[in-house]
Amino acid sequence: MREQRRPTIEQILDTLNEGVPWLGIPMDLDYHRDYVTRSDPDPYYLDTETIVTVRFSDGRVRDFTTTDYRIDEVMTAGADLVTALQGAPHTTLPRVEHVRGGALIDVAARTVTAWPLPHPGTAVVEGWGGWEVIWSDLGLKGQVAATGRDPAVVAQTPSHLVREAAYLISASDRVQDIQQYLREQVAEVRESGAEILKEAPYAPASPEADGGRAALLARLVELRGE
Repeated sequence: MREQRRPTIEQILDTLNEGVPWLGIPMDLDYHRDYVTRSDPDPYYLDTETIVTVRFSDGRVRDFTTTDYRIDEVMTAGADLVTALQGAPHTTLPRVEHVRGGALIDVAARTVTAWPLPHPGTAVVEGWGGWEVIWSDLGLKGQVAATGRDPAVVAQTPSHLVREAAYLISASDRVQDIQQYLREQVAEVRESGAEILKEAPYAPASPEADGGRAALLARLVELRGE
């Protein structure tokens, strides 16, 4: 697990609403999002945004994003971050494929609902005295819906879903190919008369039938809202 950083409020503000750096220079956020949407799924790189939504005491709802810090790291800045965000530039909502985590901050209710569920030891509550901090599996759609907006606006882009579908199917097929290869190797060893003393416990588990395709179907149903 990567070490949890504790950025200052100024460091967080300096990274707001920018894409990931390229050759040391942050990409334009819209360009970065478009690049993610047009790229093949990659869980280690593409879902890079942390989206913080604030419902201020006057009812205004604003969204802020950073590609530099995870939500558990943003939370270490404490409640003073909310005051700093009042005058900070906000951004448009991302799509599901852009985001790795986020938080909904309700100033009037003095609640923070952050997601995803944190790694052990990273669930920050200090610095939020007088606030209720909840770690949950709210997700981007839940965060948007909780502010009275239509979660459909952040649904996964259909073109990206197609590429993710190909990735899921390919991954499922690769595991099945490995299983078939292992079965053939074991059969050859047994046919040679050699004795297999112990089966290796680390062979990849056999996937459920059409596992990748089933996952694809679930995503398509979610996208269509059926």
